[in-house]
Amino acid sequence: MPGAAGAADLLLERFGSLGAVLTTDRHTLAATTGDRRLAALLDCVHAIVGHVLRSDIAGRTLIADEEAVVAYLRGTCGHARNEELRVLYLDAKNQLIHERAFPGSVDEAPFHVREILRRGLDVGAASLILAHNHPSGDPAPSAADREITQRLTRAAADIGIAVLDHIIVTRTKSFSFRLGATI
Repeated sequence: MPGAAGAADLLLERFGSLGAVLTTDRHTLAATTGDRRLAALLDCVHAIVGHVLRSDIAGRTLIADEEAVVAYLRGTCGHARNEELRVLYLDAKNQLIHERAFPGSVDEAPFHVREILRRGLDVGAASLILAHNHPSGDPAPSAADREITQRLTRAAADIGIAVLDHIIVTRTKSFSFRLGATI
């Protein structure tokens, strides 16, 4: 088992960045370092960073603070090695009331429109922001990204939930469907 500096070097060499280390699951971290306690600690640090970033968007009108939303999403999933879909459920004032994550694989984060909308109804959401990461580093939306955004937007409108945006994040860039541009 390497010391702290050796473990840090090992993890950074293997995963490439601190963000990637923190978004790696604890079992992989433990297998890499041979230290379950270190893996648990890093998992805890990731949770704390997520809470800090989430506090930056709590109580804010999210659609008016795109930078804070993107920073939060980059911190929670922008560095992940697998795609992950996140849904930010908002109240009538566009403030965060609930969040749900759907883990995926290297190149997709499958989900069902029905599950997303059911949860929105359960929490009383007036609107939502859909987000996912592209581990490739290219935030450009795929044809599938565009199609699912249109499908979800139509279905949500039918039950009175507005889809305010679909944001694709990477470690350094993001794309907003609402703005129609890389941000």
